[in-house]
Amino acid sequence: MKMYLPSGYLNMAEIMEDKKYPFVFGVGARGIGKTYGALEYLMKKTEKKFILLRLTQAEAELVASEEANPFKPLGPEIADRIKFKKVDKNTTAFFLDGDLKGVVMALSTFAKVRGADFSDYDFIFFDEYIPEKHIKKIAHTGEALKNCYETVNRNRELNGQDPVKLVCMANALNFNNDILIEFHLSEPLHRMQKKNQQFFFDDARGLMLIYPQNSPISEKKNETALYKLGGRYNNMALDNTFREYYDGNIRSMNLKGYKAMYIFDTLCFYRSVNSDRTWYISETCKGSFKEEYGNTEFEQMQFIRKHMLLHDLYLAKKIIFESPELELRFVDLFKIA
Repeated sequence: MKMYLPSGYLNMAEIMEDKKYPFVFGVGARGIGKTYGALEYLMKKTEKKFILLRLTQAEAELVASEEANPFKPLGPEIADRIKFKKVDKNTTAFFLDGDLKGVVMALSTFAKVRGADFSDYDFIFFDEYIPEKHIKKIAHTGEALKNCYETVNRNRELNGQDPVKLVCMANALNFNNDILIEFHLSEPLHRMQKKNQQFFFDDARGLMLIYPQNSPISEKKNETALYKLGGRYNNMALDNTFREYYDGNIRSMNLKGYKAMYIFDTLCFYRSVNSDRTWYISETCKGSFKEEYGNTEFEQMQFIRKHMLLHDLYLAKKIIFESPELELRFVDLFKIA
């Protein structure tokens, strides 16, 4: 599979057409054709209906308007033929030449339409699934996305039909993202960024992760007005690197030098028996643990209140994590900004 077209933009059509991977997640630089390529395929190259999904209701309402018509970049031959119609307070349908082509919805309010019938929808395009860091965090977005997918997909595979194709695209805005964690993408994404890899395929789970590097479009944009200013913004927007990315205390350790201390959910906490007094967090639980906690909100409060010292040890870089995903879960648990 080729990452880029001869034009330099992303080869989104091939990604959208591929039936081997019903789940596609992408993290890419600004303006390299993620949204344009997906919408071009959905509007020009297939007659199938799709859901254009945004994270919040405010985003969905803005997108589903004549003023912010997301189909404008496709040219007047598409944009001028699109009409929006409000179905209810959470859903806006859009029509191409009078024929229903899809709906614009928000993940944050999707649960309100769980009983709706989406049996004739074959695609979900989730645009900007990673919010900017200053945006207020929405809890459990990964689980909400799975619920959304179940609502649309239902039992069609049991009836011999293809599963719904979920395509999610975003910029490298926040590595500590609940969707990346819920779909177990933190570890492969960490590896891809470290080794400059562009594709990750998980055949067993039917999942593709794309991480475009060395974009010809980004190279050209580097000489435009905004990017001549320089600064950390360019790392995300052009180089496709996460601003807060930290590659310090992530490695697999031998448990021989560690004492089993606590279990929280599936996180196993070990303390070093050596003089360095470091801690190690793994999903491999071996030995006799002093305390065990489940994942209820009450147990979470108990654990945090009793072991707040772990927060300070983390800031002192005294905690080693088996994987990036475990570090992100720890950061989320202790509400570390």
